[in-house]
Amino acid sequence: MGKKVIIADSSSLILLTKVNLLSSFLNTFEVIVPPTVYQEMTFKKQPDGKMLEMGFKKGLYKIVPLPPEPPQISGLKGGEKEVLILFLSRGGTILTDDGRLASLCRREKIPYLNALTAAISLWQEHQIDYETLYKSLIKLIKLGRYSYWVIAYVEKLIGQSLKHPSHPQQPLLNR
Repeated sequence: MGKKVIIADSSSLILLTKVNLLSSFLNTFEVIVPPTVYQEMTFKKQPDGKMLEMGFKKGLYKIVPLPPEPPQISGLKGGEKEVLILFLSRGGTILTDDGRLASLCRREKIPYLNALTAAISLWQEHQIDYETLYKSLIKLIKLGRYSYWVIAYVEKLIGQSLKHPSHPQQPLLNR
């Protein structure tokens, strides 16, 4: 059985890079990105962009062109729009931390991950240990703009409350 296909948006790949999970993610899943996402990821020659560019050069993910006559999609633009177009033409699972695209995925019942659930997937696939998962989730929550219900969902998935990074006695969510 082949690897699970993930159609990735730049925001999530950049977040996974910032918590040192990109390499594990790219080695665990078959990751594809549309052309605009690649441009968004590598536009600035920041360390994150350089690491993402190196992953492409090593063949860890592929840039996949859009179909010749992509469907018309409103409400999304740029990389998010192209991610959805690739999903509609190929199937798979979307990886995004973009609120509009994530909302659309929930509404249309499109399988998707965000950086938090991608980290959990790596743990479930035995690619990272629980301590790495926990530390990564805390960092991702600090970096990302996650709503309380997303954090609550993640806590339910891992079966544990996440503690506030600067106040370990205080949970991230006040119940």
